[in-house]
Amino acid sequence: MDLSKIKDPTFLTTYSNLQLRQLSDEIRQFLIDSVSVTGGDLASNLGTVELTVILHKVFDSPKDKIIFDGGHQSYTHKILTGRINDFKTLRQAGGLSGYQKRNESVHDAYEAGHSGTALSAALGMAIARDLNKERHHIIAVVGDGGLASGMSYEALNQIGENKHPVIVIINDNNTSSTRPAGKVTKNISKLRISKSYNSLKSDVKNVLDMGGLITKPITSTVDALSNLVKKNVGNESYFSDFGLSYIGPFDGHNIAGLVKVLEYAKKSKESIVVHLKTTKGKGYTPVEKSRSNHWQAAQFDLETGEAKVTLPAGHMSNAEIVSTTLKRIASVDPSIVAVAPGRLEQLKLEGFFKAFPERSFDTGLTEDHATTLSAGLALAGKRPFLAIQSTYLQRAYDQINHDIARMSLPVVIGVDRAGLVGEDGETHQGIFDIGLLKPLPNLVIAEGKDSQETQNLLYTAFQQDQPFALRYTRGNEAYLPVKEFSPLEIGSWEIIKLVDQPSAIILTYGKEVVTMETKARENNYPWWIVNMRFIKPLDNKTLETVFDQGVPLFIYETDLLIGGLSESILAVKNQCHNASPLFVKGIKDEYIQQGSIIQQRKELAIDTNSVVHWILENS
Repeated sequence: MDLSKIKDPTFLTTYSNLQLRQLSDEIRQFLIDSVSVTGGDLASNLGTVELTVILHKVFDSPKDKIIFDGGHQSYTHKILTGRINDFKTLRQAGGLSGYQKRNESVHDAYEAGHSGTALSAALGMAIARDLNKERHHIIAVVGDGGLASGMSYEALNQIGENKHPVIVIINDNNTSSTRPAGKVTKNISKLRISKSYNSLKSDVKNVLDMGGLITKPITSTVDALSNLVKKNVGNESYFSDFGLSYIGPFDGHNIAGLVKVLEYAKKSKESIVVHLKTTKGKGYTPVEKSRSNHWQAAQFDLETGEAKVTLPAGHMSNAEIVSTTLKRIASVDPSIVAVAPGRLEQLKLEGFFKAFPERSFDTGLTEDHATTLSAGLALAGKRPFLAIQSTYLQRAYDQINHDIARMSLPVVIGVDRAGLVGEDGETHQGIFDIGLLKPLPNLVIAEGKDSQETQNLLYTAFQQDQPFALRYTRGNEAYLPVKEFSPLEIGSWEIIKLVDQPSAIILTYGKEVVTMETKARENNYPWWIVNMRFIKPLDNKTLETVFDQGVPLFIYETDLLIGGLSESILAVKNQCHNASPLFVKGIKDEYIQQGSIIQQRKELAIDTNSVVHWILENS
């Protein structure tokens, strides 16, 4: 069919299984072609095509609420709800979001960019539905990785306790953004590979291949199959202990079977768990065979599946610079261990895990657990490196505060993707961590201006005994390994004096130090550049020197101003009764929408040219 003419999913009610199969194949090919140009979450969406098509055939969206955990696997949902013509703008400024988005469509009942939230939201909607005496279904699609998060576990506990029906669909592709970790994931794995899936595979196929709508005899057969599954799977009690009915695992790509199973779940008067086995990257060989499964792929070549974007020679991503340095330091310090709440590939920790398997711990998508695990390791004399992206650090704030900072434990927190992150949009921006972490006593916060300073800061972090958060942005830099590490004095800043008597002093941190210095040298601007590499504690001695110059001061931040460095500096300035003019540039009180980092910086007027113009205009 002409996919561009789809306005809503109502047409699916008349489609035969053959037509549904053809439609699924067409959608899958469209996704491959489209995402190869724009980039996006290809693998997860290829794996949920049939599931999403049948969800929209069986259920009545938007009356029935369909929630995709994390939202990143909702591309087919967007196509079936009339948004295919916007896919050329996927994850671009002003374009189609890579996640469910309520302001895009009435069919998007919920929105999130973090996993583990769908079940709690679904239960809330189900309770409200019943209080309002409404009649519709709430369906939560959760991956096996998201199911292992603590929040999902807590939600399951209450879903089973409450009499507010929710349909829970486990999209089990055995390849979340983390490798399987922990007992919960192992329980799912046992369900997946148990007798019910192997010995009974032919029985499942016989039941699901019968076609047509569920009838009473078919329902009885599914009931019998469910009971047989339960009888043969020792870990079925995983769900029954929550008070939840469970059926599965079933083939998540079998059209006829999906219709029957979801019709069966739809008729359930109580909450039910439907376990579907899917293939991430289904239908596109390069992704199916890929070790990474193209988790958040960039633009790629259709024939080979290889990414079109490559790093310049001699460059590494900032995360890889940190992980490479960590490996180097750990090679001579056996007390160093690494902890990651999943996402090893994004965090670039695969090399460390391979080199030191006994000193590496992947907790799955459990940021809070990973953080307190690190605290326990530190209490027992180890030196943990906790790698966590800034957006997910928010989920472990209580543990950083209560379990690490309060006891002043020497945990080094690698805050990856700090600052603007671009196309992932407001759910993933790393602009909040400074404001979150700065109020915490005992905690040191730092960010290097280049790869060499970042290496020395990481070394410094392991030479002292306080909790230490090292920020590094999304992006890449030229990697020049330091020949010998040089520890930096905690709280020390660097003044780059281009002249003896400056006309303006610019205080900034991170790579902006280098860009501002380069701009000043190229144009012979009579400035001093202050490298505020330690965001906390402040370098009061350097501040005194800066205040004594009596020239305009410009604080240039690329994160949220609320809770930022400028607030701390202004407080010191007021205490000193200093009269020097002070100007502040940074991100105001707002969520930053998707777009390239370059676009976002320009729109926020924190790009280099805008900042230079601002300085010249006010000095």
